[in-house]
Amino acid sequence: MMATDSSSAEAALMPGSTCGDAACDPALRNSSATGGWRGAGRLTLHTCPGTLTEQILSELAAMGITEVTGLLTADQAKLVAATSLDPQGLRRVRAAALRTRGRVVCARDLLASKARHNIILKTGVSSLDVLLHGGWRSGEWCELFGLSNSGKTQICVTSMLSVAACNRAKVVFINTHGPATMHRLHQMAAMKGQDRVTVFSRIDTFVAFNVFQLFSQLLAIRQRLATQPPGTTRLVVIDSLAAILSPIVGAKTHGHALLQRVSRTLKALADDFSLAILTTNFSVNPVTPRPALGVAWSSGPNVRLAVRYPQDASSSTERVAEIAKSSLSPVHLCVTFAIEASGAT
Repeated sequence: MMATDSSSAEAALMPGSTCGDAACDPALRNSSATGGWRGAGRLTLHTCPGTLTEQILSELAAMGITEVTGLLTADQAKLVAATSLDPQGLRRVRAAALRTRGRVVCARDLLASKARHNIILKTGVSSLDVLLHGGWRSGEWCELFGLSNSGKTQICVTSMLSVAACNRAKVVFINTHGPATMHRLHQMAAMKGQDRVTVFSRIDTFVAFNVFQLFSQLLAIRQRLATQPPGTTRLVVIDSLAAILSPIVGAKTHGHALLQRVSRTLKALADDFSLAILTTNFSVNPVTPRPALGVAWSSGPNVRLAVRYPQDASSSTERVAEIAKSSLSPVHLCVTFAIEASGAT
């Protein structure tokens, strides 16, 4: 099997074939350096001038193949047997088709590429690092949800300072609360004894107070990331995402569409630039906490952590982080941490 580098990718090139065929052919793999596979396109004489002829197009049409995707997914042996194309000619036609339709990569190569570029970022809270098998993972989106004052913002601020100071990487912070969070960020950096000039030179702050400002800022962030060397920015934090999305939940005309667009945009940003994305959400039930924004939103984040007070709290600073969604850990697995003047610990 093989996969493409676009979300609109089609299925495998050849059912039942191995990676040694068209997907892993160097001529095909390197056939395009830009763009993703945009899907169907009709086969014409211009697809591969000099090789594709009217006769061959008619032979392909007789097989029901009139578009590029059909040519790429058909069995090679059947194509050679039913048309005037020899194996080398077929390879040239496929390579030419891919030059106009995007780059196809073998799933094995795609996995290896992800492994090379994805890293684990320390959260700044040792118990959370254990819960998350090391910390925030690049290429993934984690959502913290809980009641007000449960510690969500404290985790976000602690993580921003940890990545900026320890990983020496840039952090993008989209602030929806106003100056209070920035004041807390400066306060915690001073208490940790960090060089605030150096640390804050690595934290790029944006402000968004509604969903349309959020889209504008995410576009600006994407454009900025595209000009940076890979790995320069490692973490994007939005606190609180629910504050600007909750007003549109239930909108009769476009609320659901806007939610899904935000979700797709964040996932694409994480995947395209190997970023860890951290957002916060409200909790809608104080007794049995569950995240706000509805069931449809639940498919967005890769990881969800419920942040709450312990049931038998012996200290006002103690908090619990519990897995609500993860591909690495069972749900309801939890750890405790504390909220101190210097942040989450």
